[in-house]
Amino acid sequence: MIKKSLLILVSILFVFTSTSFASVQSDLAKEYFLLGEKYLNESNFDKAKMFFQQAIDTDQTYVQAYDELAKCYIGTNQLSTAVDVASKALSINPNYVDAMLTKGIALRRLGRNNDAIIILSDAIQKDPSNADIYYNLGLVYSNQHNDSQAIENYTKAVSLNPKFSDARYQLGLSYLATDDLYNAYLQFRALKDLNSSLANSLFDKIYTIKNLASLYPVNIINDQSTEQLLKNANTAYEKKNYDQAVTLYENLLVKDPDNLLASTRLGEIFWKRSDNGMIFQAYKNAIRLDPDNANYHYYVGIALAKLGEKHFAMTEEKILKGLNPDLANKLFIEIYKYNY
Repeated sequence: MIKKSLLILVSILFVFTSTSFASVQSDLAKEYFLLGEKYLNESNFDKAKMFFQQAIDTDQTYVQAYDELAKCYIGTNQLSTAVDVASKALSINPNYVDAMLTKGIALRRLGRNNDAIIILSDAIQKDPSNADIYYNLGLVYSNQHNDSQAIENYTKAVSLNPKFSDARYQLGLSYLATDDLYNAYLQFRALKDLNSSLANSLFDKIYTIKNLASLYPVNIINDQSTEQLLKNANTAYEKKNYDQAVTLYENLLVKDPDNLLASTRLGEIFWKRSDNGMIFQAYKNAIRLDPDNANYHYYVGIALAKLGEKHFAMTEEKILKGLNPDLANKLFIEIYKYNY
């Protein structure tokens, strides 16, 4: 009886000790993991790799650590290794969507687009509300110049996350690739309130017409501040010394591209001169700064119509329908007057 009791006690102690060791081991792996996360967030990939690897060495079933380690390898452009490590995570848990996404990203960057489509499509089946997966699948289709599929996936991404700036930017580029200027513009308009840098980049791509002169000044003025340039430009404008005003306003825009008054004053001067190329350039910048001003779209539309850019002009007419239907109708008549 005593012998049996001792055996039971030993067994209990063994289970307790094993459980305690596993708990300590798990806690240690978690500490390594958190340190890895810290360095990954700082883009210190080498240190992050070291700690994620220590987490894995401590607990070889730590699937999240494998996934984060794979992200580090993507960060150091060791893409084949990233694929292998993400695959290890999936061998532990085939349904771990984060690792599927990580593997898909690495495959895309390796140019293995078809393999990336397979893994990312599978990930969507498991997590259909994950905007990041749709976005990355859209990037794969963009790589393949499959614009319709790219648009479909970017659209799904922004429907799930309307503030997803990168997805909106790529969606705008995909619309541009299909010559859909209007829908590309809508993405610019949405981006303007989210990410001004991406908005400006997309805007410049939408509003680009070859062989048109820019607003860059012929005579550079270096000895005046922006305040002096604006004051002197306004004085010249009010005195109707338009040549001097143009030089001063254009110099002002070199130093301060977001000066709306300089853009509109230049537009007014070029309108008086019927210089359609420069009307376009001046009011184009005004639209970038104040996209809901119907007059700017009208002036740009007229200039484009006179330049024979019917498709561009019709895009302005379409935008105007949502801002000022009367001006839209007026522009529509002008477009057909100059293009037929």
